[in-house]
Amino acid sequence: MDLNLLQNCELNLLQQIAQICETEHINYWLSGGSLIGAVKSQGMIPWDDDVDVGMLRPDYERFVQAVQEKYDQHDRYALVTDLTDADYGVTWSKFIDRQTEIKENFPFSTNTAFIDIMPFDRVADNTLIQNWDKFSFHIVDQLVRERYHIAKHSIFGQLLYLPFRMMFHRLSLQQLKAFRLHLMTRRNETDARIVMSYASWFDWGHEWVRISEVHQTTKVPFNDADLRIPKHHHAILKRMYGDISQTPPKSKQHPDHVKAFRFRTTKKQRHLTEAQTVEAQKQTTVSVRSN
Repeated sequence: MDLNLLQNCELNLLQQIAQICETEHINYWLSGGSLIGAVKSQGMIPWDDDVDVGMLRPDYERFVQAVQEKYDQHDRYALVTDLTDADYGVTWSKFIDRQTEIKENFPFSTNTAFIDIMPFDRVADNTLIQNWDKFSFHIVDQLVRERYHIAKHSIFGQLLYLPFRMMFHRLSLQQLKAFRLHLMTRRNETDARIVMSYASWFDWGHEWVRISEVHQTTKVPFNDADLRIPKHHHAILKRMYGDISQTPPKSKQHPDHVKAFRFRTTKKQRHLTEAQTVEAQKQTTVSVRSN
C-alpha cells in the first residue's frame, strides 16, 4: 500500500472539513493520534493511516447539516452517519472520498478513504451516574450491532442481553439508533463540566476532556495546512496517553486500520485524480490559512 498517497488523500479530506468549519464558524479540533502528530510532528504521524476530528455535539450537528447542504449529490465527497445511512451502525460519522477504495478490518467500513468525526457529549460528574450511563449506552449499542449480525457474545453475554433484547424487540433499527442517540445526549442540557466521545474504543476512564479544555482552540502547522487543536492540549494528552515524548518501538510503527488503498479509476484517470487531490489541497490550504 502507498501510505504517502493515502495520507495525501486524507489530508485533502481534512482540509475540506477545516474549510467548512472556518466558513461556518464551527469549532473543531484534531483528536487522538492526530493530536499527537500535530504536537510532535506538526503533521500526521509517519506511519498513521487515519485522522480523528473532535467536536462538541452542538458543533457536530451544525457540521452535519452544513456538509449535507454543501455536498448534497456531490460526486466525490460525502458524509456517512448512522441516522442517514442504513448500512452504517456506529455513533460517529465519516467524511469520505468516493473516488477512492480501501480495505480495512472494520465491520462498518465505507470502503473509501475517510476522516472520523467524533461528537463529544457531556457526562455526569457523579461517578455512579456515569457508570449507569455507560452501562445503558453499551447495552443499546450492542443491540444495534446485533441487528447487523456482528455482535458476538459469550454464554454469559447472551444471558445478559436476553431481557434487553426482548424489551426492545419491537423497535425498528432506526428507532433503536435514535434511542441510542438519546442516551448519548441526555446530559447535554446539564451543567456537567466533562465531555467524552461515546464512540471511543480506548478507555472510558481516560478519554474525556473538560469543556474548558476544548472551548478554545488554536491553529498549528499540520503538514501543509494550519489546523486547530485544543489550546490546553498538553493536559489532554498527558491524561490520555501519558508521556508522548517517547517514540513507539519499530514493531509498532505501522498502519493499524487500512490494509489497501487505491483510486477508483483507470490508470490514466488515477494520475488525473491524484493531481486533482494535490491541487485541491493547495487551494484549500490557501483558504484555510486565510481564515
